[in-house]
Amino acid sequence: MLNKRILVLVSLLLISFLLVGCGLITPPVIINQAPVITSYPVKTATVGVEYTYDVDATDDDTLTYSLVTKPDGMTINPATGLIKWIPITSQFGDNTVKVEVSDRVLYATQTFTILVTKRIPMTITVDLPTTFTVGESTWFTVYMTANSDVGKSVVASFSGDTEILEDLEIEDGSGLIFEGDVFILPENATAHFRGTFEEAGTFTTTLKVKTTSGKTLCSRSFTIVVEPALLDYIVVDPKIMTLINTDFGGSQPFTVTAHYNNGTKKEIGFTYYSYDENPTGIVSVWPALEVGWVTAINAGTVTITVSYTEGVITKTDEIEVTVNTSS
Repeated sequence: MLNKRILVLVSLLLISFLLVGCGLITPPVIINQAPVITSYPVKTATVGVEYTYDVDATDDDTLTYSLVTKPDGMTINPATGLIKWIPITSQFGDNTVKVEVSDRVLYATQTFTILVTKRIPMTITVDLPTTFTVGESTWFTVYMTANSDVGKSVVASFSGDTEILEDLEIEDGSGLIFEGDVFILPENATAHFRGTFEEAGTFTTTLKVKTTSGKTLCSRSFTIVVEPALLDYIVVDPKIMTLINTDFGGSQPFTVTAHYNNGTKKEIGFTYYSYDENPTGIVSVWPALEVGWVTAINAGTVTITVSYTEGVITKTDEIEVTVNTSS
């Protein structure tokens, strides 16, 4: 029985060999295909700005990417095909690149020319009001044109008198694009800054736009002139007093407040305004505890004039005082 099985197996093998020899059965043949590059090259670059092009190719095998022809400084990742390059000034104009993609047996190439142009830096134009006024919160505008720096993540900051700036809003044609720290630089942007000054003078500050890595793209210094607020009027409080003339002398304090044309005000210390110290012998006026005091001397009615001067502006107000004799 075993011999019969062996005989049948040998017979089958012999028949198979004969059939193959006669061409009736053909063994499979595996044909290697060359890689196919499917991506389109980036053909423009700017001096000083990183150029990237990710070469894509299809193949059933593991691929290796290389540069056959390239400008100085250009690299390619052999495993991913990512090309990186920062053109320098001497590479201005046309630069030829030839990429090769290989599966270690067959290969494909892609040849193209990159036109390198000079970098046009972003510009900043500041539109300031003629003057600011002390204590007034005032907006001013900065116009940014990105040029070659469009699309970069940037931060706007100030050096110099930075404490004057309170708010920053940046917008492009579609509306507000920035209310935080980092924003994407559009082709054209309008920045609105708000500044408030506590004292008059001339202030210089520099607006800098930097990338998130710290590289300065543009800076612009400008000068802000802050005029003092103008004295509008003063108010004495109270305006009417009634005192009793006693052996100890009845007394009452008063305050003086200066009001300005920008809506601000401040209380004036007694050393800064003037008054009649002993008008008509009815009362005396004297300072104590940072305010003025009126003390009764004799019965009667009197008007006290208080004056305050800032620069060339003098303002006055009055207190009507009536002194009654104690009963």
